[in-house]
Amino acid sequence: MLKVEDAHFSISGTSILDGVSFEIIEGEIACLLGPSGSGKTSILRLIAGLESLDSGKIFIGDQLVSNKQRNLPPNKRGIGFLFQDYALFPHLTVHQNIAWGIRKTEKDKSRVIVKQLLDRIQMYDQAQKYPHELSGGEQQRVALARAQACQPNLLLLDEPFSGLDTNLRNNIREQTSVILRSDKVTSIIVTHDPEEAMTLADKIILINNGKISQVGNPDELYRSPNNKFAASFFGDINRLNGIVEGKLIKTSFGCFANNKFPEGVSVDVLARPESLKITRAPKDVGITCNEVEIKSLRKNGKYTVVRVGPKGDKNPENTVIIRQLGEIETYSTEPLFLELTENNTFLFAKP
Repeated sequence: MLKVEDAHFSISGTSILDGVSFEIIEGEIACLLGPSGSGKTSILRLIAGLESLDSGKIFIGDQLVSNKQRNLPPNKRGIGFLFQDYALFPHLTVHQNIAWGIRKTEKDKSRVIVKQLLDRIQMYDQAQKYPHELSGGEQQRVALARAQACQPNLLLLDEPFSGLDTNLRNNIREQTSVILRSDKVTSIIVTHDPEEAMTLADKIILINNGKISQVGNPDELYRSPNNKFAASFFGDINRLNGIVEGKLIKTSFGCFANNKFPEGVSVDVLARPESLKITRAPKDVGITCNEVEIKSLRKNGKYTVVRVGPKGDKNPENTVIIRQLGEIETYSTEPLFLELTENNTFLFAKP
C-alpha cells in the first residue's frame, strides 16, 4: 500500500533522513517510533507531499508520488492528515469542521457522511459546538473524523495523543484504535512513546538519527532487538560489561555461557529487569558465579523491585535492577546470587 525506498532528505544542508526504506500493507496500522529529532515527522511530511525528497522514492499503491523530480501535491495523494495540534478551524462548528474536507461533495451526501462520523465518535449532540467549547479529547476525535471524512486511502497521524493527560490519553488512544481497526484504515502514527506504539501498532518502524533501526511487530522489537538502541528503547534495561574468555562471558557479577563471540571480544550484556532473578542456589547456567548483595528494595504492586550489586562493591553504578514477581526473602544469612535467563537478555559486541 505504501513503499518508501532509500529516502534521503536534508534541510539547509543538514541531513535529516539517510536511506530510509520500509513498506506498509493495506489495512495495517504502523507506528513511526523514535526519540525527538530522529526524523519521524519529516517522514510523515514527505509521505504527505509537504516536503520534497533529495533522493529516493515514495509509492502510494502503485503510484509513484515522490522522487527527486516529482512531488505530487498533497490533495492528489488520497491521504488524510491529523496534525499534532489538531488544526481545527476555530470559527467553524464541529459539524462544519468535519464537513470541510468534503465541501465539494453533494450536500445531501456530505450530511450523511458527517452524521456517520459524528455517530462513530459519539459527538452527534455536540455537532453545533465550536472547538473552544470542547475538551482536548473531544477536539482530537473531531480532528480524526475530519481526516477520515474524505475516505482516504492512507491516514497520517502526527503525535495525536501528546497533548492529553495520562488517563485521557489512554482512553482516547483505545477509542482511536477501535475506530481505525473497525474501518480498516491504513494508518501511520508518529509517536515517541514505546508503550503507545506497542499498544497501537501492527508494525513498528523504529528510527534513530534519521536511519531505520529496526522494523517489525511489537513482540519482535521487544523480544528480538537487533541492536543496542532497539533493546534499550523499550523500557528499562540493565547494562553489564563482559569479556569473552573461552566458552564464558565474564562480568563483575559472574560468568555465563558464550556460544556467539570469539575469544577476547568485549561484550555489552543488556538484560531487562524481568530477565534477572535473585537465587540462593546458583545453577550451572546464567550469571551465578559471584555473590551479590541487595542495595535497595521496594514493592511495586505484585512485583518486588530490587537493586543489587556484587558483594562488597561500593560503586553505585555497578548495580542492576531486578523486577521479580512476589516477595523476596531477605532475612536469611545464606549467600545471594544473580541468575540471568535467556529471555529478554541481549548480547552485542562492542565496537
